Amino acid sequence: MRTTMALAVLALSLPALPAGAAQREALATVAAHSGYTYRWAPQNSAVVLSRPGIVVVLRPGAQMAQEAEASKAEASEPAGFMMNLMPLLGAGAFIAFLLVLFIAWGVFYYPMALTVAGYTQSFSAVINPLVGLDTIRRMGATYFKAFAMVMAVQVVSFAISMIIYLMTAAFALPFIGDLVGNFVNATFTFYFNLVIACILGLSLFKCADRLDIAVE
Repeated sequence: MRTTMALAVLALSLPALPAGAAQREALATVAAHSGYTYRWAPQNSAVVLSRPGIVVVLRPGAQMAQEAEASKAEASEPAGFMMNLMPLLGAGAFIAFLLVLFIAWGVFYYPMALTVAGYTQSFSAVINPLVGLDTIRRMGATYFKAFAMVMAVQVVSFAISMIIYLMTAAFALPFIGDLVGNFVNATFTFYFNLVIACILGLSLFKCADRLDIAVE
């Protein structure tokens, strides 16, 4: 194992901080991020950073010794660890919030996307949320009734799919899967999709005058 007592090794191994950076980071934290094990040797007033094959020994002055002691205390304090963890938790919570928001929007807008596709037959209108929101405004309470019925059908469809999966799990074959369950489940899925199309079609028929749809 090589023992290096030069500061140049530390400069090459640890990430550099930008000049004039206002935020200071503990040496123990920087060393941990770079894969070094931090240890303070009070008998020699030295900082020992080590990782497989490399040992860096720093002998700081009085001010640096105080900084090392403070860095050791910060690294061993649970509150310091939590403070370093808080930004990561905040970013994760924000991403989770965006994910839930997108899922909620997809669930809410899915029946309207089908409705817009049915009466406009235009792809650009389907992916344009302004068209869908305007259609909701013009349909009024009729859309929300249709939305509630579509959600009820989706819940029933999911429940039946789970029942079919549990009942036919014993017929699953290696490398092929549950052919019987997939066939039965696809049949029910097709039927429930027809029910959803019927619900949305009837809601469009009821609001034909408000949507300027020609009804013969």
